[in-house]
Amino acid sequence: MESFHGTASKFIQDLVDGKITNDKGSGELGKGFYSGEHLFAAKQWAHNKHNKSTSVLKLETPDKSVENLKLLILDYAEASKSRREIKLLQSTQTFEFKVDMVWAPIVGTSKSVGEQYKWESQNSMGFLNGNNTKRSKI
Repeated sequence: MESFHGTASKFIQDLVDGKITNDKGSGELGKGFYSGEHLFAAKQWAHNKHNKSTSVLKLETPDKSVENLKLLILDYAEASKSRREIKLLQSTQTFEFKVDMVWAPIVGTSKSVGEQYKWESQNSMGFLNGNNTKRSKI
């Protein structure tokens, strides 16, 4: 599985070096490290958040290993409902589903942008930072 994470350029080398953490990120589905299926969406997100100096982390993870994680797969309606509830509770920096990874469509925009992957658990941090995941700067 290939996915992308947009960030400020000053953080990219740590991510490539396997120092990915889930304690800084917050998004529409709560606390976690987010990546997505489209390079353009990661670049756009990074540009909107960090403006000038941005980079993208490319993650290449073995499909079979991803399938062995504790996954929560949400459809558009479920992701939209979860986003509304998390926002209402003002818990975007703390909410967790208690799984390794949430796989859902990006729902916080007015048009379909693609799939997002919220890596949530310490198990998934070990997976992303481990030898079986290829990390590179784009």
